Amino acid sequence: MSVKYFTFEVLKVYKKVNPSAYFTLNKKDFSYTEKIKENIFENLLKFTKKMFKDEELLEFGSGTGDTSIYHSKWGAKSTGIEMNKDAVTRCKKNQVLYV
Repeated sequence: MSVKYFTFEVLKVYKKVNPSAYFTLNKKDFSYTEKIKENIFENLLKFTKKMFKDEELLEFGSGTGDTSIYHSKWGAKSTGIEMNKDAVTRCKKNQVLYV
């Protein structure tokens, strides 16, 4: 099996089963998920939101952009790299809704 074939098959499945599908529901769900991310970053990883202020971040495999949106809200300039065109389309919609 070639790498190209394998990549094609993985992307085909990813387009059907997107791990960030819940993210585009509504602003209430976004706020709830943001609180969970804040807890993970601040309490478990010990990364305060202040450390993102005015920083430039590059995220590979950014998916629908949820993590990049949180970092942006915390003051970072975030750039996402994503090869799934469907995820990029959803990311653009999420940027309009949540940033």
